[in-house]
Amino acid sequence: MDINFRTIKRYDARIMSFDLQNSVIERSIINEGFIPIGAKPKLKPRLMELKIEFRNKLRLSQFVEDLIQSDQILIDINDGFIYRCTLKQMDGNITSIANRWHQLTIPLYAIQSGTKRRVCLKYHETLVIVAGTHECDVVYELFPKENGSININGIKIDNVKAGSTLIIDGINKLITENGANAFGRSNLRKFPSLPAGENVVTLDKDIDAFLYYYPVFA
Repeated sequence: MDINFRTIKRYDARIMSFDLQNSVIERSIINEGFIPIGAKPKLKPRLMELKIEFRNKLRLSQFVEDLIQSDQILIDINDGFIYRCTLKQMDGNITSIANRWHQLTIPLYAIQSGTKRRVCLKYHETLVIVAGTHECDVVYELFPKENGSININGIKIDNVKAGSTLIIDGINKLITENGANAFGRSNLRKFPSLPAGENVVTLDKDIDAFLYYYPVFA
């Protein structure tokens, strides 16, 4: 098993169990009249419990520190999927077991995903076929060639600089230009996501542009 593309063996550890609950799809009701009208169904993160045994507490502490400092937790159990996780809690519950091993139980929220996909976007529009079975958050990476504004799929960013790197990140909920916050220069109402299947992404400038996403599976 790899966590954030690092084998668990580097921490002198071994995976004891990997418990992933079934998928849950939730639809909220937006009109409770005689015939209820439901909003678009949304896939909820799945509860996961990960049990890891460490040979000593020092390596366990190093693992916990790396885990807490990570922006995201990507777990690969070699089953063909990537599990994008967030910590549910970290209460430091450690159990000492035989032969001086120490067991750590980690509760997580997980989305079952495929490997990261990259699509080159063209001016004026690009057909993007999103893999997976459910809607997924996407990231736009744009490289303006001139000063001005950029509009991609209805999201407009003003006062961009030529030669900069503009990121509209639907996964981490950020808009940045050269790493600085650019949210205030946007008309954004909802961070970008695309449903599984065929989508058309529009772009109003002839620039280098890319889309990244992790396919989501039930």
